Parts: sequence; C-alpha cells; structure tokens
Amino acid sequence: MDSNDSSSTKAVGERLKRLRNLAGLSRAKLAEEANVDKTSISFWEHAKRRTMSAPSAEKVIQACKKFGVDCTLQWLLTGMGQQPRLQFFQNEGDIKTNTDHLGKVSDQLTIIEDEIARFLSLSDMTVVSEITHSAMFPAFKIGDKVAGIWQKSEAVKETEFCIVMINHRLEVRCVTPSKKKNHFRLSFLAYDLTQSEPFEISDVELEKIAPILRVWRLL
Repeated sequence: MDSNDSSSTKAVGERLKRLRNLAGLSRAKLAEEANVDKTSISFWEHAKRRTMSAPSAEKVIQACKKFGVDCTLQWLLTGMGQQPRLQFFQNEGDIKTNTDHLGKVSDQLTIIEDEIARFLSLSDMTVVSEITHSAMFPAFKIGDKVAGIWQKSEAVKETEFCIVMINHRLEVRCVTPSKKKNHFRLSFLAYDLTQSEPFEISDVELEKIAPILRVWRLL
C-alpha cells in the first residue's frame, strides 16, 4: 500500500501521534488509560506493526476523551471526516465568538483571559494570536484574539482562516493550498495602508498551520 495513503500504517500512526499530543498524553500514559500494551502506542506511531484494529482505536479514542479531546473512529483509521476537537470547541458551524452574553468590558476581559489560559494549558500544540490590523476585516477586527491548534500543513485541504508563522512572527491569513505539497497562497481580505506585507503571497512553504477554531471579541 502507498505510504501516502490515508489508511496506510504510517498515516494512521501520524494521526495517532497528533491525537495523543492534542490530549497532552505521553505514550505510556495513553497506553495505561486505553488499557493496551505500553509498547503498542510506540509501534503504531512508528508504523512498526500492522495498523491498530478498530477495537484498539476505540480504546484510544475513549482514553483521549477523558482528557478533553473528541475524535471519531473514521478519522483515526482513515483520515476522513471531522478532525479531533477540544470538547469545548465542538461547534460545527462558522467560527464563533463567545462573548455575546457578557456585560461590562472588565468582565469580558476577565473571562477572555481565563478561557485563553485554559485553552493554552490543554496542549503544547495550542496557539493564540491577536489581530493588530484591519487587513482581515470583516472576518476579524482589531483586538480580536484567535486560537488554533498546530498541525502538519498537509492536513489543510481547502481554504481556511489560519494562524501561520511568517518570518518568525505569528500572523493570521486566509490560507489556500497550492498544487505543490506543503505550499500555500497566503492572503488578506482587505487592503490596509498601515500594512507593509503584500496583499497576497504565493507558493509559501509551511511546515505547520493552525486553523482558527475560536475567536474572542470585546463587545
């Protein structure tokens, strides 16, 4: 079987590692929680044995669920369907803001800071960035805080709003995959004369990308 096939032993192992990291678990801890042999996780991740069975994959999924991450059996074994999600970021629709019910600005700030701290504590793959210009309007406004989870760039198959690293800086862009593997077109949504960056950059190579899952906005 082609090693690039989404159902190959290698591909399943890469997704397992991504799921485990998102849950913040070591291989030994995941094995303990899933009630599988402690060497199995390492073997599966490094594709040293046949792809894990559906029953074993279900044990892994249930173990990660206890640590705040939901995942489907379909995604883990085939790469199809909904990707893993933190349990308090389960909305299937458009990007959501979560300050609609809040009152005073001081109250909003406190809740936003608490939620961001909680988000960052869940995994070393989480990232938060602040919008500092109007070039992503109307999707995002100056002062918005946006959050995502780092993943391999090849996981992004269609145009998405993402956090990316450009010249050692976190930036928010509209990201569209190019034909060349791990290469993307990065663009703004609006012209901002205060921005020195070009409106669009083509064929940019990225190793990791964080699709935006959450937005915090003061009302």
